[in-house]
Amino acid sequence: MKFLKNLLSVTAVIALATNTVSLNTSAFNAKIAEVPVKYVRSAETEYFDSAESLAAYVREKMTERVSNISFSVPDDWNGRETVIQVLRDSTAETDKPNQGDYLRKSISYVEYTISDYISDITITLDITYNTTAQQEKMIDEKVSEILAELDIKNKSEYDKISAIYEYIINNVTYNLYSEGNLKYTAYGALYNKEAVCQGISMLFYRMAKEAGISCRMIIGDAGGAHAWNIASIDGVYYLLDPTFDLYYSKISDCKYFLRGTEDFDEYNRNTTHIPVSSEQEMSSLDYDYSSEDFIKNYPISDTKYVPKCKTGDLNNDGFIDAVDASAILAAYCLLSTKNTSGLTEIQQSVADVNGDGQINSVDASMVLQYYSYISTEEYIEPDKFFKEKVI
Repeated sequence: MKFLKNLLSVTAVIALATNTVSLNTSAFNAKIAEVPVKYVRSAETEYFDSAESLAAYVREKMTERVSNISFSVPDDWNGRETVIQVLRDSTAETDKPNQGDYLRKSISYVEYTISDYISDITITLDITYNTTAQQEKMIDEKVSEILAELDIKNKSEYDKISAIYEYIINNVTYNLYSEGNLKYTAYGALYNKEAVCQGISMLFYRMAKEAGISCRMIIGDAGGAHAWNIASIDGVYYLLDPTFDLYYSKISDCKYFLRGTEDFDEYNRNTTHIPVSSEQEMSSLDYDYSSEDFIKNYPISDTKYVPKCKTGDLNNDGFIDAVDASAILAAYCLLSTKNTSGLTEIQQSVADVNGDGQINSVDASMVLQYYSYISTEEYIEPDKFFKEKVI
């Protein structure tokens, strides 16, 4: 990934001791506009002198899709800077799948007013979201249903990511011309079966985090404003672009699945993924993906993820199942008739499940036992299973 630098500034509009600014975030580009406002103070607003507690308050309201949020802060706090900071802090990453990047990209429009008084200032946020509270509830239900059908609760990180990614590329289509803002949402991807890159990457983020995968949305440019993802396997992050892989139906065919910074765009050198940097922000709420903190917290691999050859996984697709058992039996038949397995040296070691130096029906049977076990019980590493649990 490369990083660009281009300046974007935010200007406050001042009128009668009241600031009013609008931020449009759904289409990636910040928009600032002056809106007339009456000099009126809310009868009762919660007072905060801690940025952390204020962010938690606003985050909770946003998660509930509350449109009008008012609060008071000390009068020596800069009003405009406070608004920008609380929006950033309230949409910072948490362990909840419906917050963080997901929450930030659910915001379509923010209009705020700031009224200056003797001992404090009162700020009112008027927020327009891309989805309603009811639609978010429907997303909760649908994501839970899909993850249950995928049966990945006890699977490895790679297996979880693969299953979610494959579900998305097989069930969502790209439609830039769909009316309304639902195309920017996970709701549009789930229920309308169509979305743009933002909605598609939001859906991956939401499902992956629900499945226990650490991941992020990345906003930037790839021949135009674009959104993609990173996801973690064993503490190392890899790049994914489900939007660019919608043309495929199998993980093995995908070109932008679990790639590294050096090979993410190797299949199309004319289109380069360039994430937003601090001086080239597409929105005042987007992250600086080139910052030291981001790089430290989300170390991205230089090269693509290569699934380790696990015992029994003859086709090295990350799954040990009946397909592998059949392949072992086929190799056994070749050995019995032509005195050759037709397997590479690595495949032979993987197919010899019990380690007795032979490839036969016993190895295939052990693979089927493993497949049956992880389909009904908790996930266990294959080598451990073959040593401890094979009957």
